[in-house]
Amino acid sequence: MYDQPEARQASAPGIVISPMGVGKVLDTGFNLARRNFRSLVTLGLWGLAPASLFYGIGTAVFNSGQRSASFIFLGVVAFAAYFVGQYLAYSVMALACGRLIVPTGGRDARDAGDLYWVAMTRIPAMIGFGLVVGLASIPLIIVFPLGIYVWNRWWLAWYAILIEGVGPIEALGRSWTLTRNAWWHTFFAVFATSIVSYVLAFILAIIVGAVGGIVTFVVQATVIHVVISALTQLTTIVVYPFAEAMPVVLYYELRARNEGFDLQQRAAQATVTG
Repeated sequence: MYDQPEARQASAPGIVISPMGVGKVLDTGFNLARRNFRSLVTLGLWGLAPASLFYGIGTAVFNSGQRSASFIFLGVVAFAAYFVGQYLAYSVMALACGRLIVPTGGRDARDAGDLYWVAMTRIPAMIGFGLVVGLASIPLIIVFPLGIYVWNRWWLAWYAILIEGVGPIEALGRSWTLTRNAWWHTFFAVFATSIVSYVLAFILAIIVGAVGGIVTFVVQATVIHVVISALTQLTTIVVYPFAEAMPVVLYYELRARNEGFDLQQRAAQATVTG
């Protein structure tokens, strides 16, 4: 069993996540995001705001019709910065949700500097994780039913890297262990979270994109196109807290199922309040 510092050094009550059904997992995650919505959005904006600006610049560059090497390089750099910023925003909100559930000794769940630093230290492991999963995806796509099974078993690896700080291979093993005897439970929780998140993000993007398209058509200016593209991406911030809180709750719920982690939480809370 993994004995994480988060369980040993809890300095605040946190939230005890016990084994529960899919509906309860989603409800707990939704309420966690709702209660901390403002702080989670604020944390995410530190990464998503500049990322959205870079997205607008990259979009404007590739839509400009310019094909010079310098323009293409600028567009590639802008999109690379966008993906890094988006990763950091997602990661920081997931880490914050984890700390709200299981407070880590002396570390504030809303400390943007500390959270972004932790997220950045996870980048090498995330790159390794992406390479491993990317290589594994080739045969898994060919044998599609097997691919669905395996991807669902690996789905929590991303959160194992973020929260536990393990390497990519170990994270895949952790996810595989946590989802043991809970494949359908994990699948339905992930499916419901994805549907809600993507539908809301899609609706917001359409609304902002439609308004932006009209404005861009009326005002033929590159800077307007950059601003509208950035705003379209930025609106997804309202979905991020829910998209991250529910999987984090699922991660701890599966730890409670497989490792009795809820008992560790209760023991840590008793130590703090005792």
